[in-house]
Amino acid sequence: MSHQSGIRSSTELVQFFTSCKEGNVRLAKIKIQDEKLILACQFAVRSTWDKDYESYIEECLADEHACYILARLDTQPTSGFDWLFLSYISENAPVKEKMLYASTKATLKGEFGSGSVKYDFQVTQREEMDLHSLQRLINQKDAGGGPLTELEEQMKSTHVNQHCVNSFPGYETAVVRGVRFPVDQDALQNLCRLRDGEINYVQLSIDTLNEVIKLVTADNIPSNRISKWIPTKSPRYHFYAPKLTKAANVIIFIYSIPPNGCTVKERMLYSSCKGPFLDTVQQVVGLKVDRKIEIDSSEDVNDEFLIGEDISVKQHQKFSRPKGPKKQRGDPRIHKTPS
Repeated sequence: MSHQSGIRSSTELVQFFTSCKEGNVRLAKIKIQDEKLILACQFAVRSTWDKDYESYIEECLADEHACYILARLDTQPTSGFDWLFLSYISENAPVKEKMLYASTKATLKGEFGSGSVKYDFQVTQREEMDLHSLQRLINQKDAGGGPLTELEEQMKSTHVNQHCVNSFPGYETAVVRGVRFPVDQDALQNLCRLRDGEINYVQLSIDTLNEVIKLVTADNIPSNRISKWIPTKSPRYHFYAPKLTKAANVIIFIYSIPPNGCTVKERMLYSSCKGPFLDTVQQVVGLKVDRKIEIDSSEDVNDEFLIGEDISVKQHQKFSRPKGPKKQRGDPRIHKTPS
């Protein structure tokens, strides 16, 4: 499933996409700025696509942590040219920037025209953006050999889902799609502290105006006081690590949604952001959630409800072979003596 940031192309960029169909543009760099996709620079066709690419790409990547590259190929199968789409997100880029570019890629590709994109690659190393590395990726793609990468699996899944949408009217509106909002640095840092055992409680909220997940509070609290920290009029995400008696801590995720006091928009956002947010927490922070709880009132939360059975002991129990039936001695066998 594709989770999108909501960032769209600027008016100038949309107009540029139209001019690209004329075939005079060879390469373009697109960036995210002020919550919009903008055209950073463009280069005209001078020679073959590979020679032009080699001439332009270094200038495009100067001092960049993340950007998108569109390169026009020389093949023209039907009414327009084929294009190469590169999503460059450096491993050294800030976490928020990584998430923003990753969750905006599908929007950019759709607004440009996904039908014109013949090759779509995601690159994290600047060295992989040179012509030699790019041609190797293209050759591998054309050969069709080897297992699909995670990105290619997602692209294949997206293509299948889009086919379903086109085949069944109303399907798109019937499917609940997840929304991946960026998580601010304070929230990520305190989730790391929770992971490392420095604190045992983190509460987060969704800033619906700026569409970002923010930290509300982080502290060490006993389980019998957690109810006092849960708002009764606003939804929240909570991470809690109770100290179990027989083993190490486990991580409990609590999604609190009060029955009254919150808007319909808040309910929808918290519900649709929950899955992608937990996925981000596991992948970016490395925090594995052992138990997920959804409540509609802080009165439901107490020691017995939170801790219950010792999860970690249950997870690490060894399998014991079931005992067979007890041996029962029957009547002694009678042996006849031959006459």
